[in-house]
Amino acid sequence: PDEQVYALADGARFAVSGTIAQNDDRQTIEIALWDCLLQRVEDRLTYTCSVDDFGETALRIERDLFARLSDAGPSAAPCESYYQRPDAGAIASHLTCIGQTLMLSLVQNGVVSKDSLWGERNILEYSLWNALHAAASQLPKMIFAGAVVKSHDFGSDVFAEFKRPALQLVAEETDRTTPFYRLSPLLLRIFDPEMFHLRKAELLADAGDDYRAWLQPLEV
Repeated sequence: PDEQVYALADGARFAVSGTIAQNDDRQTIEIALWDCLLQRVEDRLTYTCSVDDFGETALRIERDLFARLSDAGPSAAPCESYYQRPDAGAIASHLTCIGQTLMLSLVQNGVVSKDSLWGERNILEYSLWNALHAAASQLPKMIFAGAVVKSHDFGSDVFAEFKRPALQLVAEETDRTTPFYRLSPLLLRIFDPEMFHLRKAELLADAGDDYRAWLQPLEV
Protein backbone atom coordinates (compact mmCIF):
# COMPACT_ATOMS: atom_id res chain seq x y z
CA PRO A 1 0.00 0.00 0.00
CA ASP A 2 1.12 3.56 -0.76
CA GLU A 3 0.91 4.59 2.89
CA GLN A 4 3.30 1.81 3.88
CA VAL A 5 5.90 2.99 1.37
CA TYR A 6 5.79 6.51 2.79
CA ALA A 7 5.98 5.21 6.35
CA LEU A 8 8.97 3.00 5.60
CA ALA A 9 10.70 5.88 3.80
CA ASP A 10 10.79 7.63 7.18
CA GLY A 11 11.31 11.13 5.84
CA ALA A 12 13.48 10.23 2.83
CA ARG A 13 12.64 12.11 -0.36
CA PHE A 14 12.69 9.03 -2.61
CA ALA A 15 11.98 5.33 -2.22
CA VAL A 16 12.30 2.36 -4.55
CA SER A 17 10.14 -0.75 -4.49
CA GLY A 18 9.82 -3.63 -6.88
CA THR A 19 9.17 -7.27 -7.67
CA ILE A 20 11.01 -10.10 -9.40
CA ALA A 21 9.10 -12.86 -11.17
CA GLN A 22 10.71 -15.86 -12.84
CA ASN A 23 9.39 -18.09 -15.60
CA ASP A 24 11.80 -20.84 -16.64
CA ASP A 25 15.09 -18.99 -17.20
CA ARG A 26 13.49 -15.57 -17.80
CA GLN A 27 13.11 -12.95 -15.09
CA THR A 28 10.79 -9.94 -15.12
CA ILE A 29 11.83 -7.11 -12.82
CA GLU A 30 9.42 -4.27 -12.12
CA ILE A 31 10.64 -1.15 -10.31
CA ALA A 32 8.68 1.77 -8.90
CA LEU A 33 10.39 5.05 -8.05
CA TRP A 34 8.43 6.96 -5.41
CA ASP A 35 8.58 10.68 -4.66
CA CYS A 36 7.64 10.57 -0.98
CA LEU A 37 7.49 14.33 -0.64
CA LEU A 38 4.86 14.66 -3.37
CA GLN A 39 3.42 11.24 -2.46
CA ARG A 40 3.29 9.78 -5.94
CA VAL A 41 5.01 7.25 -8.17
CA GLU A 42 7.54 9.19 -10.18
CA ASP A 43 8.36 6.41 -12.64
CA ARG A 44 7.83 2.71 -13.33
CA LEU A 45 10.52 0.60 -15.00
CA THR A 46 10.22 -2.95 -16.35
CA TYR A 47 13.08 -5.23 -17.35
CA THR A 48 13.19 -8.74 -18.76
CA CYS A 49 16.37 -10.79 -18.73
CA SER A 50 17.72 -14.31 -18.50
CA VAL A 51 19.15 -15.64 -15.26
CA ASP A 52 22.62 -15.38 -16.81
CA ASP A 53 22.07 -11.71 -17.67
CA PHE A 54 20.80 -10.74 -14.24
CA GLY A 55 24.05 -9.07 -13.14
CA GLU A 56 24.21 -6.71 -16.10
CA THR A 57 20.50 -5.97 -15.74
CA ALA A 58 20.94 -5.07 -12.06
CA LEU A 59 23.67 -2.58 -12.95
CA ARG A 60 21.47 -1.18 -15.73
CA ILE A 61 18.62 -0.67 -13.26
CA GLU A 62 20.98 1.29 -11.03
CA ARG A 63 22.12 3.47 -13.92
CA ASP A 64 18.53 4.11 -15.00
CA LEU A 65 17.44 5.07 -11.48
CA PHE A 66 20.32 7.49 -11.08
CA ALA A 67 19.50 9.04 -14.45
CA ARG A 68 15.93 9.69 -13.30
CA LEU A 69 17.15 11.13 -10.00
CA SER A 70 19.87 13.32 -11.51
CA ASP A 71 17.79 16.50 -11.38
CA ALA A 72 17.23 15.96 -7.67
CA GLY A 73 20.93 15.76 -6.90
CA PRO A 74 21.93 12.14 -6.03
CA SER A 75 25.24 11.03 -7.49
CA ALA A 76 26.17 7.65 -8.91
CA ALA A 77 29.43 7.83 -6.96
CA PRO A 78 29.44 5.86 -3.68
CA CYS A 79 29.47 7.84 -0.45
CA GLU A 80 32.37 5.72 0.81
CA SER A 81 35.40 4.89 -1.34
CA TYR A 82 35.46 1.25 -0.19
CA TYR A 83 31.92 0.66 -1.48
CA GLN A 84 32.93 -0.49 -4.93
CA ARG A 85 30.23 -1.93 -7.16
CA PRO A 86 30.90 -5.53 -8.19
CA ASP A 87 31.07 -6.19 -11.91
CA ALA A 88 28.24 -7.94 -13.73
CA GLY A 89 29.69 -11.37 -13.03
CA ALA A 90 29.79 -10.84 -9.27
CA ILE A 91 26.68 -8.73 -8.67
CA ALA A 92 24.36 -11.70 -8.16
CA SER A 93 26.45 -13.18 -5.34
CA HIS A 94 26.87 -9.71 -3.83
CA LEU A 95 23.11 -9.09 -3.79
CA THR A 96 22.55 -12.58 -2.36
CA CYS A 97 24.89 -11.79 0.54
CA ILE A 98 23.13 -8.48 1.18
CA GLY A 99 19.73 -10.18 1.17
CA GLN A 100 20.92 -12.92 3.51
CA THR A 101 22.52 -10.51 5.96
CA LEU A 102 19.26 -8.55 5.97
CA MET A 103 17.53 -11.73 7.15
CA LEU A 104 20.10 -12.11 9.93
CA SER A 105 19.48 -8.47 10.90
CA LEU A 106 15.74 -9.12 11.15
CA VAL A 107 16.40 -12.03 13.50
CA GLN A 108 18.97 -10.04 15.50
CA ASN A 109 16.46 -7.22 16.04
CA GLY A 110 13.56 -9.50 16.91
CA VAL A 111 11.54 -8.74 13.78
CA VAL A 112 11.73 -12.40 12.71
CA SER A 113 11.99 -15.29 15.16
CA LYS A 114 15.17 -17.35 15.25
CA ASP A 115 13.08 -20.48 14.59
CA SER A 116 12.05 -19.00 11.23
CA LEU A 117 15.67 -18.71 10.06
CA TRP A 118 16.50 -21.43 7.56
CA GLY A 119 20.01 -22.36 6.38
CA GLU A 120 22.01 -20.18 8.76
CA ARG A 121 25.17 -22.22 8.24
CA ASN A 122 24.79 -21.92 4.48
CA ILE A 123 24.36 -18.16 4.83
CA LEU A 124 27.64 -17.80 6.72
CA GLU A 125 29.46 -20.19 4.38
CA TYR A 126 28.26 -18.27 1.33
CA SER A 127 29.27 -14.96 2.87
CA LEU A 128 32.72 -16.37 3.68
CA TRP A 129 33.08 -17.73 0.14
CA ASN A 130 32.26 -14.31 -1.27
CA ALA A 131 34.79 -12.64 1.04
CA LEU A 132 37.53 -15.06 -0.04
CA HIS A 133 36.55 -14.88 -3.70
CA ALA A 134 36.80 -11.07 -3.70
CA ALA A 135 39.78 -10.85 -1.36
CA ALA A 136 40.90 -7.46 -2.69
CA SER A 137 37.58 -5.84 -1.78
CA GLN A 138 36.64 -4.54 1.66
CA LEU A 139 32.89 -4.86 1.35
CA PRO A 140 32.53 -8.69 1.21
CA LYS A 141 34.74 -9.06 4.29
CA MET A 142 32.63 -6.50 6.14
CA ILE A 143 29.45 -8.34 5.18
CA PHE A 144 30.93 -11.62 6.43
CA ALA A 145 31.97 -10.01 9.72
CA GLY A 146 28.47 -8.62 10.15
CA ALA A 147 26.91 -12.03 9.48
CA VAL A 148 29.10 -13.73 12.10
CA VAL A 149 28.41 -11.06 14.71
CA LYS A 150 24.66 -11.22 14.13
CA SER A 151 24.71 -15.02 14.50
CA HIS A 152 26.54 -14.58 17.81
CA ASP A 153 24.24 -11.81 19.03
CA PHE A 154 20.98 -13.70 18.55
CA GLY A 155 22.27 -16.70 20.49
CA SER A 156 23.16 -19.15 17.75
CA ASP A 157 26.01 -21.65 18.05
CA VAL A 158 26.73 -21.68 14.32
CA PHE A 159 29.02 -18.63 14.42
CA ALA A 160 31.61 -20.61 16.43
CA GLU A 161 32.30 -22.83 13.41
CA PHE A 162 33.75 -19.81 11.60
CA LYS A 163 36.34 -18.83 14.20
CA ARG A 164 39.38 -19.96 12.19
CA PRO A 165 38.53 -18.23 8.87
CA ALA A 166 37.34 -15.11 10.69
CA LEU A 167 40.61 -14.77 12.60
CA GLN A 168 42.56 -15.57 9.44
CA LEU A 169 40.87 -12.69 7.62
CA VAL A 170 41.65 -10.40 10.55
CA ALA A 171 45.30 -11.50 10.59
CA GLU A 172 45.69 -10.90 6.86
CA GLU A 173 44.33 -7.35 7.10
CA THR A 174 47.46 -5.40 8.02
CA ASP A 175 46.52 -1.92 6.78
CA ARG A 176 45.13 -0.28 9.91
CA THR A 177 43.35 2.41 7.89
CA THR A 178 40.98 0.03 6.08
CA PRO A 179 37.33 -0.30 7.10
CA PHE A 180 37.68 -4.04 7.80
CA TYR A 181 40.68 -3.45 10.09
CA ARG A 182 38.70 -0.80 11.98
CA LEU A 183 35.75 -3.19 12.17
CA SER A 184 37.90 -6.10 13.38
CA PRO A 185 37.22 -5.53 17.12
CA LEU A 186 33.72 -6.91 16.52
CA LEU A 187 35.18 -10.29 15.54
CA LEU A 188 38.02 -10.22 18.05
CA ARG A 189 35.72 -9.64 21.00
CA ILE A 190 33.97 -12.90 20.09
CA PHE A 191 36.93 -15.09 19.14
CA ASP A 192 40.06 -13.64 20.80
CA PRO A 193 39.40 -11.45 23.87
CA GLU A 194 43.09 -10.80 24.56
CA MET A 195 43.72 -9.59 21.02
CA PHE A 196 40.49 -7.58 21.24
CA HIS A 197 41.81 -5.46 24.11
CA LEU A 198 45.11 -4.87 22.29
CA ARG A 199 43.39 -3.92 19.04
CA LYS A 200 40.89 -1.69 20.83
CA ALA A 201 43.64 0.23 22.64
CA GLU A 202 45.59 0.59 19.41
CA LEU A 203 42.64 1.99 17.49
CA LEU A 204 41.49 4.28 20.29
CA ALA A 205 44.92 5.92 20.41
CA ASP A 206 44.15 8.10 17.40
CA ALA A 207 40.40 7.60 16.96
CA GLY A 208 38.14 10.38 15.76
CA ASP A 209 35.06 11.32 17.78
CA ASP A 210 32.54 9.23 15.83
CA TYR A 211 34.70 6.12 15.70
CA ARG A 212 35.63 6.48 19.39
CA ALA A 213 31.93 6.73 20.32
CA TRP A 214 31.36 3.41 18.54
CA LEU A 215 34.47 1.57 19.72
CA GLN A 216 34.74 2.73 23.35
CA PRO A 217 31.62 0.93 24.66
CA LEU A 218 32.56 -2.40 23.02
CA GLU A 219 33.41 -5.04 25.59
CA VAL A 220 33.94 -8.79 25.59
